[in-house]
Amino acid sequence: MWARYPILTVVLFVFLGLAGFGAVMEQLEKERVARTAEGKARASANEELCRREKICREYSVTRQQCAVAANLDACIRVKMGAEARYIDGCTEDGELRGGQHGSWAECFAFGLSDAIRRFSR
Repeated sequence: MWARYPILTVVLFVFLGLAGFGAVMEQLEKERVARTAEGKARASANEELCRREKICREYSVTRQQCAVAANLDACIRVKMGAEARYIDGCTEDGELRGGQHGSWAECFAFGLSDAIRRFSR
C-alpha cells in the first residue's frame, strides 16, 4: 500500500516527524526553564553568602575599632547600622559561622556591582 502512494507516505512521515520534533522541543524548553530557575536560585543564595561574608569582615574591623568603647555592643550597632542584625552569624575574626563561603568570583562580581551602585547614587 505504501508503495502505491509515495507522496502520501512522505507527507505522513513528515507530519509524524514534525509532531515528534515539536514534543521534543517542548520538553527541551521545559528543561531549560527549570535550569534557569535553579541557576537563579543558586545565584541568589550565593549572593546572600557574599553579602554576609562582607558584613562579617566589616564586623571584625568594627569590633576592633570599638574595643575601647564603654559599651561594645552599642558601638558596633551604631557603626554598622542596619547590618548589625546579621553579626550573630559571624565569628570574632570576621568569618561566617559554619565555614560557609560564597564563590570568590561571584563575590568579587557582587562587590564590584555593589560599589558601582553606591558610586552612581
